[in-house]
Formats: sequence, C-alpha cells, structure tokens
Amino acid sequence: MAYGIYEHPAIDAAIEIYLKASYLYGDPETVLTDRGAQFYTNARNKIKKGASKFEKFLTDRGMHHIVIRVNHPQINGKIERFYGNLQSQLHHFDSFASLIQ
Repeated sequence: MAYGIYEHPAIDAAIEIYLKASYLYGDPETVLTDRGAQFYTNARNKIKKGASKFEKFLTDRGMHHIVIRVNHPQINGKIERFYGNLQSQLHHFDSFASLIQ
C-alpha cells in the first residue's frame, strides 16, 4: 500500500508511511503491528510514559490497534521474510523503486 526505507525504524517514519497509504486507500478500521518501539509502548513503559505517539495517532483517527502476541511468528513471519530478502538483495539495485518495477 505504501513503503519507505529508513536507516532506523522510527515513530515519525511509521506515521509518514501510514499517511501515504491512508491518502491513497483511506483509513482501515484496524491496524495490526508488531511490538516494535515505533508502534507500541510496552506495559512497563506505559505506566511511566503512557501510549506511544503511534498509538495516540491511531486513537486520534478512530482506529483500533492490534499488537501481535509475543513469540507468535505465524502472524508476522511473512513480512519478516520479505524484509530479510529485501535487505539481502537491495545492493543489486540502484534504488528501491527499481527493485519493485
């Protein structure tokens, strides 16, 4: 739906990519993410810091955020495989855009 390549995953990058997809296709009712720090504040930090910026962003837009269970690779295994393949092959291409054409 939308993509971006960043040196380090970050909350602002996640929101930027989400907004690209949302502009093209509209907001979904639900968003499924892993427990990456850019998406989710773990229970210990939630007590100290509250929800993450991404969680607040989704709440403000009226969306339900589902976070995958710990140690449940069946849910995100395919996307993790995609990123592993992407990372191992990206050096063969001039840009990410040339890779997906």
